[in-house]
Amino acid sequence: MLRFLPLLILPLAGCTTMAEMQSQDPKLTLTSNLTPDQVEGCISRGLSASFGTPNVIRDAGRRVLDYNMDGVSSFASITIIEGEPVTIEGRGNGSVFTSRRRQIIEACAAG
Repeated sequence: MLRFLPLLILPLAGCTTMAEMQSQDPKLTLTSNLTPDQVEGCISRGLSASFGTPNVIRDAGRRVLDYNMDGVSSFASITIIEGEPVTIEGRGNGSVFTSRRRQIIEACAAG
Protein backbone atom coordinates (compact mmCIF):
# COMPACT_ATOMS: atom_id res chain seq x y z
CA MET A 1 0.00 0.00 0.00
CA LEU A 2 2.78 2.45 0.83
CA ARG A 3 4.34 2.12 -2.60
CA PHE A 4 1.16 3.59 -4.13
CA LEU A 5 1.12 6.63 -1.84
CA PRO A 6 3.53 8.71 -4.00
CA LEU A 7 1.16 8.22 -6.92
CA LEU A 8 -1.63 9.79 -4.90
CA ILE A 9 0.46 12.74 -3.74
CA LEU A 10 2.12 13.52 -7.06
CA PRO A 11 -0.94 15.00 -8.84
CA LEU A 12 -1.53 17.40 -5.95
CA ALA A 13 2.06 18.59 -5.69
CA GLY A 14 1.76 21.12 -8.52
CA CYS A 15 -1.55 22.65 -7.44
CA THR A 16 -2.14 25.84 -5.49
CA THR A 17 -5.12 27.74 -4.18
CA MET A 18 -6.70 30.44 -6.32
CA ALA A 19 -5.29 33.17 -4.06
CA GLU A 20 -1.78 31.71 -4.35
CA MET A 21 -2.17 31.45 -8.12
CA GLN A 22 -3.24 35.08 -8.45
CA SER A 23 -0.28 36.27 -6.37
CA GLN A 24 2.17 34.77 -8.91
CA ASP A 25 3.67 36.80 -11.71
CA PRO A 26 1.97 36.01 -15.03
CA LYS A 27 3.74 33.51 -17.28
CA LEU A 28 1.90 34.96 -20.25
CA THR A 29 0.66 38.52 -20.87
CA LEU A 30 -1.18 39.58 -24.04
CA THR A 31 -3.56 42.30 -25.18
CA SER A 32 -6.61 42.05 -27.41
CA ASN A 33 -8.99 44.40 -29.20
CA LEU A 34 -11.80 41.87 -28.80
CA THR A 35 -14.44 42.22 -26.08
CA PRO A 36 -13.87 40.41 -22.78
CA ASP A 37 -16.81 38.10 -23.63
CA GLN A 38 -15.21 37.16 -26.97
CA VAL A 39 -11.84 36.50 -25.34
CA GLU A 40 -13.40 34.42 -22.56
CA GLY A 41 -15.45 32.33 -25.00
CA CYS A 42 -12.54 31.69 -27.34
CA ILE A 43 -10.09 30.71 -24.58
CA SER A 44 -12.68 28.54 -22.81
CA ARG A 45 -13.44 26.64 -26.03
CA GLY A 46 -9.80 26.45 -27.09
CA LEU A 47 -8.49 25.02 -23.84
CA SER A 48 -11.47 22.79 -23.01
CA ALA A 49 -9.91 19.67 -24.59
CA SER A 50 -6.82 19.81 -22.36
CA PHE A 51 -8.00 21.75 -19.29
CA GLY A 52 -11.75 21.05 -19.15
CA THR A 53 -14.37 23.70 -18.40
CA PRO A 54 -13.13 26.58 -16.24
CA ASN A 55 -14.81 28.10 -13.22
CA VAL A 56 -15.40 31.73 -14.21
CA ILE A 57 -14.99 34.20 -11.38
CA ARG A 58 -16.26 37.69 -12.20
CA ASP A 59 -15.24 40.83 -10.35
CA ALA A 60 -15.39 44.52 -11.17
CA GLY A 61 -13.29 45.08 -14.29
CA ARG A 62 -11.95 41.54 -14.52
CA ARG A 63 -12.79 37.89 -14.76
CA VAL A 64 -10.71 34.83 -14.00
CA LEU A 65 -10.95 31.51 -15.80
CA ASP A 66 -9.88 29.11 -13.06
CA TYR A 67 -8.88 25.60 -14.06
CA ASN A 68 -8.75 23.05 -11.23
CA MET A 69 -9.32 19.38 -10.57
CA ASP A 70 -11.07 19.40 -7.22
CA GLY A 71 -12.78 22.77 -6.90
CA VAL A 72 -10.01 24.13 -4.68
CA SER A 73 -6.51 23.44 -6.06
CA SER A 74 -5.83 25.45 -9.21
CA PHE A 75 -3.31 24.38 -11.83
CA ALA A 76 -3.93 27.27 -14.26
CA SER A 77 -5.80 30.55 -14.43
CA ILE A 78 -6.39 33.11 -17.13
CA THR A 79 -7.24 36.63 -15.97
CA ILE A 80 -9.07 38.86 -18.46
CA ILE A 81 -8.81 42.52 -17.48
CA GLU A 82 -11.40 44.77 -19.08
CA GLY A 83 -10.20 47.92 -20.82
CA GLU A 84 -9.06 49.10 -24.22
CA PRO A 85 -7.25 46.98 -25.06
CA VAL A 86 -8.27 43.95 -23.00
CA THR A 87 -5.33 42.46 -21.07
CA ILE A 88 -4.93 38.69 -20.76
CA GLU A 89 -2.69 37.22 -18.06
CA GLY A 90 -1.91 33.51 -17.80
CA ARG A 91 -0.72 31.93 -14.58
CA GLY A 92 0.01 28.28 -14.02
CA ASN A 93 2.07 25.63 -12.34
CA GLY A 94 5.01 23.99 -14.04
CA SER A 95 4.87 23.89 -17.82
CA VAL A 96 1.08 24.18 -18.03
CA PHE A 97 1.32 26.69 -20.90
CA THR A 98 2.84 24.41 -23.53
CA SER A 99 3.55 25.90 -26.93
CA ARG A 100 0.24 24.54 -28.27
CA ARG A 101 -1.78 26.02 -25.40
CA ARG A 102 0.10 29.31 -25.75
CA GLN A 103 -0.75 29.35 -29.48
CA ILE A 104 -4.43 28.86 -28.67
CA ILE A 105 -4.43 31.81 -26.26
CA GLU A 106 -2.44 33.99 -28.68
CA ALA A 107 -4.90 33.17 -31.50
CA CYS A 108 -7.81 34.10 -29.24
CA ALA A 109 -6.16 37.42 -28.37
CA ALA A 110 -5.59 38.19 -32.06
CA GLY A 111 -9.17 37.37 -32.94
